[in-house]
Amino acid sequence: MKLAKIYRHGLLCAAAVSPWIAPGHAHSNVERLMRIAANGTMVGREGYPRGFISRTDPAYSDGAVGWLIPPNGRPDGKVIHQDDKVARPTQRTANYSQDLPMLVASPGDLVALQYQENGHVTLPENQPNKPLNRGTVYVYGTDRLDPDANLLDVLYQWTADGTGGDGRGRLLATRNFDDGQCYQINGGPLSQSRAARFAKPAEDPMGQNLWCQSDVQLPSDLPVGRPYTLLWIWDWPTMDRADVATPPSSAPGAPPGPNGEKVSIPEIYTTVMDVQIVDPCDEALGPVDQASCKAKSNVRNSLHFKAGQDLNRAAVEDQCKNSFLVDAVGAGTSNSSTHGGSSAGADSTPSDAPTAASETAPATTPETTTVAAPVNERVKTETVYVTVETVTVTVEPSPTDETPSAAATATSARETPTGAPSVTPFLKEGTKKVRRRSGESALVR
Repeated sequence: MKLAKIYRHGLLCAAAVSPWIAPGHAHSNVERLMRIAANGTMVGREGYPRGFISRTDPAYSDGAVGWLIPPNGRPDGKVIHQDDKVARPTQRTANYSQDLPMLVASPGDLVALQYQENGHVTLPENQPNKPLNRGTVYVYGTDRLDPDANLLDVLYQWTADGTGGDGRGRLLATRNFDDGQCYQINGGPLSQSRAARFAKPAEDPMGQNLWCQSDVQLPSDLPVGRPYTLLWIWDWPTMDRADVATPPSSAPGAPPGPNGEKVSIPEIYTTVMDVQIVDPCDEALGPVDQASCKAKSNVRNSLHFKAGQDLNRAAVEDQCKNSFLVDAVGAGTSNSSTHGGSSAGADSTPSDAPTAASETAPATTPETTTVAAPVNERVKTETVYVTVETVTVTVEPSPTDETPSAAATATSARETPTGAPSVTPFLKEGTKKVRRRSGESALVR
């Protein structure tokens, strides 16, 4: 099949149909990045993942762009190893071309990460016992990704406040893989109903299909002039039953979900991409109004979605307003957050998603202990695990000029509905998690 590629206004226009892969068998990965304006419209020139290969390229294949963990054919079966890398070899360095560049954006911008659903949404019968939300997407950000970073050093570890795991990155968003509107044209009833409900003109590169998207806000404190790396991780396990709303952790040895649901076969896909961070008034962003860009503070604070806009270029409003739409495994509230946004709360599977006996699976929330530190003291946090029923935390003030009394207060994450959730590692049964700061001792009585 002869293919012709034309790049016009930053859009890829294909003179022939891209290679066809049976829906439900092709993998999904991020294929395009776009900036989102305050009216919810995608603007500017698109960006691409590292080492991207277009579907119109003869070199394209599922295995050439996707990164599956655990890989097929592993001798010990479908088991995640501790040293499984988070990035495929071609995405461990920032490799781009003039035709397929990284996205350019400014601090605090909203960005759409677009991908095809490949039947994973509209043909659910093709893969039994998959989560009703079609898997959970975690979006992480970092300015210092280790090329050899392991999946399990990032997934379930990095937190919204940047203190989780090795502290090299932070959780920016949690999303349902099914964004509630995306579809690919096929004979399935969900595809047909969505094509009617979310009708749009055919436009390259999507054609008649409507791609899914994970919309995320970049941190507002990013330094200008440096790239910022995003990791899109799709947790898509096969469960031991058909009625699981959102999946629990796929990590080896992780406990089951709140209703006893267990991961039978882990299946995780990742995409790594970079965003070049520039000043809000930089001409690289396209035509800008100098007065408004200089006064820019936070796109999310000025959102005013335009009704009835072309879905080829429209973001998902709920995603632009909320950083965390999935109360993911181990998620609670963070004591502090370094980027804007609020938690949407409970798991929110799309309203027209395939139904089963139970559509909601409230996630468990770990208890945390917060200790007030002396004024002006640099705070260091560490995690202590104790296997007892009662834990008493005492505070010994550091020797400073001011020694105000410090109070220890125990709070439950469920009692603090505001703030950004932080995904924490799972705990073994019978353990409690206590957070303490330097100069404090955890005593068991």
